[in-house]
Amino acid sequence: MFGCSVSYRVTYRWNGGFNADVTITNTGNVPISGWTLRWSFIRGQMVTNMWNATNRQSGAEVSATDVPKSATIPAGGTQVVGFTGNNRFDNPDPTVFSLNDHSCPVRR
Repeated sequence: MFGCSVSYRVTYRWNGGFNADVTITNTGNVPISGWTLRWSFIRGQMVTNMWNATNRQSGAEVSATDVPKSATIPAGGTQVVGFTGNNRFDNPDPTVFSLNDHSCPVRR
């Protein structure tokens, strides 16, 4: 059965930019092989560099797609996607995430 949760954490901030980690947890009982994580920013943030995934961004919509070393998330396991971004305003956390088009609750 498929299941997921996500935690989002800004790890470093500076004037006009930030680093963040998104941790995907496979809460299901089967491995997830091949994945795309999606979220939306709400204040104009832009991803400038990403690791453990390949990013695409169109406006506020961001997608992070696995790379070979991160393609499988074992049952009960996690995968961290890190990125650098820039922001012109305040930097609120995204609140809605989906993995392979399944909603993933955000853990705080």
